Amino acid sequence: MPFPDFREIPSELLTPGAFVEVDGSGALSDRSIGKPRKALLIGPAAAGATVADNEPVRIIRAREAVTYHGAGSILAQMADDYRALDPRRDLYTISAEVSEGTASVHSLTLSGTASVSGTFARYIAGELVTVEAASGDTAAEVASALKDAIVARSTLPVVATVTDAVVTLTHRAAGAFGDELLVYSVPGRPDPAGITAAETIATAGVGTPDLTAVFDALAADQYDWIGLAYHDDAALDLVDAELARRFGAMVAMDSRAFAAQPGHLVAVTTASGDRNSPHLALVGAQQSPTPSWRITAQVTAARMAQDGYGYPLGGTVLPRVLAPASADRLTRGERDVLLRDGVSTLKVDASGRVAIERIVSTYTTDPSTGASDITWRDLSTSETLGYLRWDWIDRIGHKYRGYKLGKNGVAVDPDVKAVTPKLLEAEAVIWFREHERRGLVQDVAGFKRDLHAQLDGTDPNRINLLMPPDLVGKFLVLATDLAFRL
Repeated sequence: MPFPDFREIPSELLTPGAFVEVDGSGALSDRSIGKPRKALLIGPAAAGATVADNEPVRIIRAREAVTYHGAGSILAQMADDYRALDPRRDLYTISAEVSEGTASVHSLTLSGTASVSGTFARYIAGELVTVEAASGDTAAEVASALKDAIVARSTLPVVATVTDAVVTLTHRAAGAFGDELLVYSVPGRPDPAGITAAETIATAGVGTPDLTAVFDALAADQYDWIGLAYHDDAALDLVDAELARRFGAMVAMDSRAFAAQPGHLVAVTTASGDRNSPHLALVGAQQSPTPSWRITAQVTAARMAQDGYGYPLGGTVLPRVLAPASADRLTRGERDVLLRDGVSTLKVDASGRVAIERIVSTYTTDPSTGASDITWRDLSTSETLGYLRWDWIDRIGHKYRGYKLGKNGVAVDPDVKAVTPKLLEAEAVIWFREHERRGLVQDVAGFKRDLHAQLDGTDPNRINLLMPPDLVGKFLVLATDLAFRL
């Protein structure tokens, strides 16, 4: 072990005395616990926001997002859903600007007259809104009561007005993302006899978020997981490029992102068709009454709440995601289609709860050949490799800072801080065994066989190292032949 390198006590001190430096550099036997874990939610703000667009802000309590991004903002909804699943990890939010755009406008048209008393119930942006209708109430009277009930819900991302029997719902934020369905019937709760209702999009939303400005503002910040309120092609193209940049060796600030994709099976598979990112997951919303941005927030929180790396998320219940109507739920075969197309799937269990079934990346094809490729299918592959890279860089920077570099076999005194290629190979094996015990890597014999370090041919201050970790897989499928006998 090299002799201590005193940083505070001078080597030529002549005045007598006893002097002690305090050095905490070796206090942690496991430095991997020091990796910061942060999540980020990106979405639109609403009127009354106190934090400007493109400024990240830390959220400790969910209600802080209401102050920062405005009452009824999509970001406030996302933060509230996130904190319901993950109350302890670091969470940040940032609002994106749509400089030129219009808000989506939805119309709910009621007709008829109630022939019996009853409750008119609808899910609006994932929240249950109910009004009582008495026998003889007209559609206009029920519509007026519904408008009042919606206005009373300050958390909803829409502004409600009423004209005659038409309730108009205008998104608080501009953008095309608002065109997904907002209003859903409640299973098992029929409308009062004589009253009918139909939703239409009166004005399509226009405008895409300026995510370039968002990522410019985040250039120096690393986030483990990003939840996106947006799922349009333009936004996802920018996200794909940013995630690839962050994963690059010279940046090494890798992040992964979730975005829920609403719509029918064909619409979802079409949306995933041009995506091929190892770092992005599109989650099929399967026509849930819960808006896509709220699903995104809950999936992001589910992953952040899970300790460790490389574990599957299958079976994790999303308590605030509403199940699709029975007729809209996908079969196993249809969910297999989604997974092969790079779309993550949700599943409704026997009690009607929505849970994550499997998370995959959008990567499905080798870009150099066009052939199908499962290398990056599981999003956790990118995450695990990013963590291993971070831990190796942290280990070397902490342990070998200020060392000299010599050839294999160089004879130096024990108090000389020097490293050689063979010494670095031995360090890599120790590092590998630590992560093998954590269940991240396997086959130490193969790792040692293929591990190789050598001095660079032109730069005497550089070692080139090949490390080939074999990642541990996930227990997802069990095939059993129950070969019975009589």
